[in-house]
Amino acid sequence: VVNVLRAQLAQLDEVKREREVLEGEIKSVTFDMTTKFLTALAQDGAINEEVMTASELETRYGSHTQRVQQNLRRQEELLSQIQVSHQEFSALKQSNSEANNREEVLKKLAAAHDSYIEISSNIKEGTKFYNDLTEILLKFQNKCSDIVFARKTERDELLKELQQSIAREPSAPSFNVPSYQSNTPAPASGGPTPAPRTVF
Repeated sequence: VVNVLRAQLAQLDEVKREREVLEGEIKSVTFDMTTKFLTALAQDGAINEEVMTASELETRYGSHTQRVQQNLRRQEELLSQIQVSHQEFSALKQSNSEANNREEVLKKLAAAHDSYIEISSNIKEGTKFYNDLTEILLKFQNKCSDIVFARKTERDELLKELQQSIAREPSAPSFNVPSYQSNTPAPASGGPTPAPRTVF
C-alpha cells in the first residue's frame, strides 16, 4: 500500500506540473480580432462575427481545451485511487503485521491529503480563470460588433454624401446646331405657284 501511495503522489505532482504549464500557455495566447474583422469587411463588405470569433477561439484554444480536460480526468482518476488506497490502509491498520509501518503510512496519507486539498483549490482557481476568460471574450466580441456597426454606418453615410454630391453637379451645357448641319428640310418659298402649261 505504501508503494502504491508513493506512485500515486508522484503522479499527482506530474498532473500539477502539467496544469501549471497549461495555465502559462493559455495566458500567453494573444490575438486581435479587430484586424480580421476589418479585413473581412473590406473584402466582402460584410462579416459574420460569431463564425469568425468561434473559429479563432477554436484555433487558439482548441488544443489547450482538450489538454485541460485530459488533465482534469487524470486528476479525478488519481483522487479516486487515493481514496481506495486509504480504505485499504484503514483495513490494514488492524493487522499486526503492518503495525511497524503505520507511522510512515500515516505520513504518506497526510501528504496525500495535503495534495488533495491543494488540487481542489487549484481546480476552483482554474474554473474561475476559465469563467473570467469567457466573460472577457464575450465583452471583446461585443466591442468588435460595435466597431463593425460603426464602420458600416460610416460607409453608408459616405456613400449617401457621394450620391448627393453627384446629383448636385450641373449638367453639360447644350450647343445650338447650325442650320446647315440640321437634317430638317428647309420650308418651301412663299412665291406664286406657276400655272400648268397647255399643250396644243
